[in-house]
Order: sequence, then structure tokens, then C-alpha cells
Amino acid sequence: MTDHDGAPELAMRLLLAIRAGDAQAAADASGALARLTEPDLARDLPDDAARMATWVNLYNAATQQLVDADPARYAHRFRFFRQPAVTVAGTPLSLDTLEHGLLRRSRPKVGLGYLGNPLAGRFERRFRVGRPDPRVHFALNCAAASCPPIAAYVPDRLDAQLDLATRAYLGATVRRVDGDLVVPRIFRWFPGDFGGPGGIRRFLAAHGHPSDGLRLRYASWDWTPAPDAWLDPSPPPDPPDRNVMMTDQASDPTPPDRTIDLARIRDAHERRGAEIRREDPHRRIVVRAQVRTLDNLVKEARVGRFTFRSDEAADLGGDGSAPNPLAFFVASIGFCLLTQLTRACALEHLALESVDMDIRASFPLESKYGVSDLSAAAEKVTYTAEVKGDIDPARLRAAFDWAESVCHVVRSLQEPVEVATELRLNGVVVAEA
Repeated sequence: MTDHDGAPELAMRLLLAIRAGDAQAAADASGALARLTEPDLARDLPDDAARMATWVNLYNAATQQLVDADPARYAHRFRFFRQPAVTVAGTPLSLDTLEHGLLRRSRPKVGLGYLGNPLAGRFERRFRVGRPDPRVHFALNCAAASCPPIAAYVPDRLDAQLDLATRAYLGATVRRVDGDLVVPRIFRWFPGDFGGPGGIRRFLAAHGHPSDGLRLRYASWDWTPAPDAWLDPSPPPDPPDRNVMMTDQASDPTPPDRTIDLARIRDAHERRGAEIRREDPHRRIVVRAQVRTLDNLVKEARVGRFTFRSDEAADLGGDGSAPNPLAFFVASIGFCLLTQLTRACALEHLALESVDMDIRASFPLESKYGVSDLSAAAEKVTYTAEVKGDIDPARLRAAFDWAESVCHVVRSLQEPVEVATELRLNGVVVAEA
């Protein structure tokens, strides 16, 4: 950090320090931001691109800091968004001030985007953007599960970054259901930011989602805390990734002190079910994985805030450093099915103590090595569930049947699934199906 670092650079440094888990670097950047003067800030933020990049990065950085410092605060969202989050040029700023004051140009959060705030403070009036850009909604991460991922924004690439963020978020969330187009709830909260109902449709069409002849329906917002949802798929170099542990040693088949809080699982399921039935009966869950190649056959996947890797054995050209892709595929059956079986036991008040699965799948190799054109699809999948507990066998059988019927992975294996593909070469689409 140098004496020449301006507000955009300091905001970026703060965000990246938090991403890397470097508390000292974050504290240094925060201190430097606080020590700026307003003349410094006026020099550093000469246009909307500089202002938007700075305020977006600070919003996302400050949100992560608040959640990390005290996760319980997030349950009280009114206070969470209004409390001081970061100090810039001696002025404490809340998340609400950053978003609704500086980035949305003093539009109150409850005004649907149509009303201005005549009581905006002097700092806000001086340093807010001149012309709000509705794409900013797809760059801000408030640590909720429905939020877009966090990226680092820079003034000279801001337009392209915002366009990419908007298209990616809408691509992951907009869906057609019968005669409806289900869109993010942001459009219902802030219709005025997009130019009203007609402006929303034009905005959607401009970003790849025409709505002609469709009724717009607004998805509910999932406020489940989901911090650390960074866009960059690479984990921070320091500290080591704490989310995933890979080992080549078989785990203990009977780990000690296993507990299943059935009441907690039941209550969570019933709350979510009531919310979906009340607000969005046709809700979908969209899972996005971003996968990239590293060394040789090592691949790295980023799903939300979690990072994990896959590899192949050394005799297949890999390094044997992580499970192969089929291991994740087979394990996903157990992960999903055990989740649903545990949930079923909780809902039916069955005294479940533990449940384990042994899953096996066989895959032909002929087509891969040119022996024949036999399909490479799995030939057979078998699994055995081992349940312990004082449970009536007939009720357990019914619970297991229900679990299989609602398990997304099992049902996807048993039923035809539409697959859409796109192949790009240097950013240009060369094939799609």
C-alpha cells in the first residue's frame, strides 16, 4: 500500500484482503479509507465508473466483514443493513447508505425505485453516482443465498463486468414455468430502477430473456446466510481452503459421537415448505458449478463458497491427488438420498440414530478406448442403505420410498433430463445443442 492509493484501489485492496483471509491487510486498507479526506475522494472518484466500482467493492467487502464478525447479526436484517459498516473519509457508511444512497442515487429502499430521498446527507449528495445503473443489483452481494456472487470491479472495465454479471445471474435464475417467466425478486422490489413494468421487460430482453406473451412472476428471495460466495473459482492462497478435506484413506465406518438433530431438520423443512406454498409454489433450485482445469488432469470446481478438486490416477495420466469425476457422481447419490431419508425420518418422527450407504456403479470402457460404440452411460447402479434406530420396518420402508421419490439425483438418473450444451472457442460459439 502506498501514499498514492486512491479510494478505488483501497476498496479493491480491502475486498481482496477479506477474500484471502488477511486480517492485517484488511485493517490497513480500512484505516487508509477512513483517513482519506473529502478532497482526496473528489479527486479519486471523478466519474460514475470510479464511484460505482468503489462503492460496490466496499459494499461487498463490508458485508463479509459484518457477517464474519458476528453471524448472529444477520438474523436482525433491519439493524444489520443500517449499522455503520465502513468509514470513508471520516464518514461512517452503512450498507443501506452504500446501496440506496450512493449507488441508487438516494432512492429509499421502500420506494420501489420511484421516489427520491430529499433528506440525503451532504456526503451522500456529493459522492453518489450521477446516473444509477440498474445492473448494479446483480453485482451486490448481501450474504444471502439468492445473491449474485462477489467479484472485484474496476472502473475501466466496469461496463463489461456489469453486463457479464447481469447475464450470468439472470441466466442462472430466470426460468419459464408454463405461461410465466419467473424472474428475481429484485425486479419487484425496485421496478422503478428498471423503468417500470415495461422497462423490466425491455431489460430482460436486452439480456437474453424476452418475455413477450408471458406473465412475469417474481421468485421469492432466499435469505439463508451464504457468505464467501466469491466469483473467482480459485481459493485464496493463505489461509488454506478450510471448506474441503480430501484424503486417500478410507473413513471410519462408525465415526464416534454422530448425532442427528431430527427436530431441527423437521422444523427447517416445515418452515421452507410453508414459505414455498405461500410465496412461490413453482420455485426451482438452480445449482451452478464453475469448473476449470489446473495441472494435467486436475480440475477445480467452485460451487457457491465451496471449492473442491478432481483428478485421475497416475496410470491414467493424472497425479492421483483427488477423487476422479465418477467418484463424485456416485457419491452424490448417497449425499442426496441420505439427506432425503433423514428428512423423511424427521418428518415422520422416526427414531433414527444413523444411516449409511454403500453405492456402486459400473461403467463400460469400450467406446472410450475404441473397442466398440457401446454407450458410456452407467450400466447399473446399486445401493444399500444401513439404518440404525428403533423404527418400525414398514414405516421405514415408506420413508425410504418417499426419499427416493424426492431425491433430485436419483430421479435425474431414472427419468429423461433435457441437456443443453454450448461449445465456445476463444469466446465464439462454434456448436450448441
